[in-house]
Amino acid sequence: MKEYRLKEVSKAKHIILEKYFPAWARILKSKHQTLIYVDCFAGSGRYSSGEEGSPLIVARKANELIEKDKSMKFYLIFVEKNKKSAQELEKQLKSYERENVKIFVFNEDSHDFVPELLEKIPKNIPAFFFIDPYGHPLSIPVINKILSMQRKEILLNLMWYAINMHLNNPKAEQTINRMFGNTDWKNQNFIRKERENNFVEYFIRQVNAKYNFKFRIRFSPEDKVHGGENRTKYYLIHFANHERAILLMKEVMWTIGDEEGTFDYSASHQEILFSRTPTVEQLEDVPAHFIKSVFEVMNRAKHLTFQVLTKRSERLLEISKELEWTENIWMGVSVENSNYIYRINYLLQTPAKIKFISFEPLLGPIYEFPTKGIDWVIVGGESGPNARPMLKEWVMEIYRICRENNIPFFFKQWGGVSKRKNGRELNGKIYEEYPYAKKQG
Repeated sequence: MKEYRLKEVSKAKHIILEKYFPAWARILKSKHQTLIYVDCFAGSGRYSSGEEGSPLIVARKANELIEKDKSMKFYLIFVEKNKKSAQELEKQLKSYERENVKIFVFNEDSHDFVPELLEKIPKNIPAFFFIDPYGHPLSIPVINKILSMQRKEILLNLMWYAINMHLNNPKAEQTINRMFGNTDWKNQNFIRKERENNFVEYFIRQVNAKYNFKFRIRFSPEDKVHGGENRTKYYLIHFANHERAILLMKEVMWTIGDEEGTFDYSASHQEILFSRTPTVEQLEDVPAHFIKSVFEVMNRAKHLTFQVLTKRSERLLEISKELEWTENIWMGVSVENSNYIYRINYLLQTPAKIKFISFEPLLGPIYEFPTKGIDWVIVGGESGPNARPMLKEWVMEIYRICRENNIPFFFKQWGGVSKRKNGRELNGKIYEEYPYAKKQG
């Protein structure tokens, strides 16, 4: 039995699992007293340095839940291919078994065993599947079988670095065929260009889930991989068919993420969540009930500050009266150039406690804009291979208006093809002002 040391990158998935599992259980218990958890690649239970692995984390949390509510019942199923690891896991879990916490350890290969297991799991009982392999996950046909059943969801670890190493290897072709359930992947453009993004997006499209949310994990310094701080090690992807599940997972993931939805190993944890992803426009023509669900999550998470950004200012005003605007929700509109100043007027009519403007990407000069009622301004340039330039005089004009009207100013980036190289200094200074002082004063 090979022993593994707990690395920094593994802590991300453990934090997410430890927070999500009990929240998931508490939500479902109102209608379902019995819940099922399946760990498809369970391991031995502990790392070589003694830290808990995912099986012990879930078993501990299940015990804590039944102590508070004895009406709940859990079936915890752990599948591990290695015989010695399965035996060790069984020993580790023995002390966690209770009358209301039934634990089953199977020494099986998940690729073959899980399809059989699905035939035995009651279709109407909620189940959470954790798929965390070292290499390739369960096949997509099996994943789709899980999601076709009522009240089933998946947290999947897509080991990009391991898959990427073998993507062009003819010897691995059969394994990848098995993962996708066909050979169509060989005709996709991720083999030729934009490899990582195209592969991940293609993988997600093959999964029949109504909602998904991916969380990128980079290599940490201890991995000692050249350029690792900018390279992806794996993705955690949550698949679910109910919007409340995906919103709950986002609430958990945002607490350990940075502005790019990436677990950051070196930056200090910040209260503010700069995020390009948690906007209310992630889906085309987002229904009002979905937006309300997003706001309900944000209303509950008062320990976090959410920055919600939109270009659809008319829709914002239309629905704003139906939403609860707690102080932790900051509402902003994007204004790329003077043609979109009108969006600010719609924003100012909403009940939002904090109102901000994001001049990002700034694509033209702006000589004036409504300032009364605006609590914050962000300015940034466009980034990427086809980035359009942002002139310094455009930035300085907005900065001047902010100074004259006592509006906190945040300069995010110059952008360009290499935004890291261009940096974010303006006149030799970094501007990271927030609206706190203004509101508190």
